[in-house]
Amino acid sequence: MLRLFVVALAICFGTDLEELGVDDECGTTGSCSLTALQLRSRKLRDELYQDVEVSGNRSESKVTFIFTFGAVATSKEPLEDLSQPSRSFTGLRCYTEAIDNSFFPRRTDAGSDLNLLMHPKVATLALHLGKDSEFYPGEGRPELPRHGTEAIRLPDVDLHDMKHYFIRLENLQLDGEDVSHMPLFESAHKFANLAWGAYEKQTHWQTKQILRMEDLILKNLKGWRLVAQEHLSCIASGSSSRSSGSGR
Repeated sequence: MLRLFVVALAICFGTDLEELGVDDECGTTGSCSLTALQLRSRKLRDELYQDVEVSGNRSESKVTFIFTFGAVATSKEPLEDLSQPSRSFTGLRCYTEAIDNSFFPRRTDAGSDLNLLMHPKVATLALHLGKDSEFYPGEGRPELPRHGTEAIRLPDVDLHDMKHYFIRLENLQLDGEDVSHMPLFESAHKFANLAWGAYEKQTHWQTKQILRMEDLILKNLKGWRLVAQEHLSCIASGSSSRSSGSGR
């Protein structure tokens, strides 16, 4: 089965895209860009497949899964998967934390703690090193880490480095047990390679070897292949990258 690791949220036909003319941030009405895109996709899908003969070959437009690593919060209200009864996305949102002492604030990946917005509804994993991580299944904890009340948190830029994600995922423990082999967490470790390789090239922190996206896919995602990758300059963050690929 063909799966895209850069997931297409929907395919739009026609020029009447008023649903997409809203702000990127969700308001109290819930009409944000992702919600609008899902609604528009559903509307166009229904129009496209009114023909009885064609409707037998119809396919649903949906997000297959989401895996993020220190992702920035994006909306005033948590984004939802409108194709699911639970309204929660499949996948895992990860962010790293360092707990040096219970009397001191937690240090948290600065990317995930960058603004006052909310994260999407998806299972959430706060990755700790050498101790139990914190896992929230189902819709996760869209308010963490910025709006969490369990502890004081301070953003840490160094914890955004992907090496901290690889190390923590490889040694992941919950309730004192090694759970790194569980399918959801194994998948997160595999897709972390795609997040890391999305930039033009990376230097491995241990071997110092220069790695590109195609190298990471060949080694860690058997049967997958890189279809396209574009590296762009971005004033805000210094750089950005767009990749697409497929696998069986």
